[in-house]
Amino acid sequence: RESVTANKPQAIDRTREARETKPESFVEPRSRVDQPKVSAEPKASSTSSHVEVVESPSPAEDSPQKVAYNLYEKGRASLNGGDFDAAVGAFLMSVKLEPSAEVYLNLGFAYLQLDKNNDASKAFHQSTKLDPDAAEAQYGLGLASYRLKRFADARDAFKKATVLEPRMAKAHYGLGVTYVELGQPDASVNELRILERLDKNLAKQLSG
Repeated sequence: RESVTANKPQAIDRTREARETKPESFVEPRSRVDQPKVSAEPKASSTSSHVEVVESPSPAEDSPQKVAYNLYEKGRASLNGGDFDAAVGAFLMSVKLEPSAEVYLNLGFAYLQLDKNNDASKAFHQSTKLDPDAAEAQYGLGLASYRLKRFADARDAFKKATVLEPRMAKAHYGLGVTYVELGQPDASVNELRILERLDKNLAKQLSG
């Protein structure tokens, strides 16, 4: 394949070859959770930060908030265990009781694992509505949009992620390969220069 300035960047093929990488993006208050394995699309950086859940006072055991939290925990356990259908079911029940940006974020990544990209996009949109300043949700929206070949939407979401978190290398990588798809190689080169400072491995993949 050709370089990043060509119409079909080699970086995308290399991401396909790296299906077994486990980038970070899920919400996990105490430990990291594997993000979906992404094929033929921007790959997350192993050095990127993950979103932290802010602890709040425990609600009463029989309250809707407590039930929603327990369902969230169940969904997260299913997500960690690779049972993505069960994770989706638990997250959906949780947000019906108590809408949460964190739960919608995880729901979006669970949908990505199931290749339900339209559903993933909707979940990430809900997450961004509840928390407009969440870079991870914008990144997830970029991934879903890229899979759906909505490259203008992917560009906008990845760009918002980089504005919210300028050192999010995986978002700069996503923005770079998306610019190539949009026929904007010069803009892609600008992202490459940023990646050379943030993550040399991703910079190498983007340059092809």
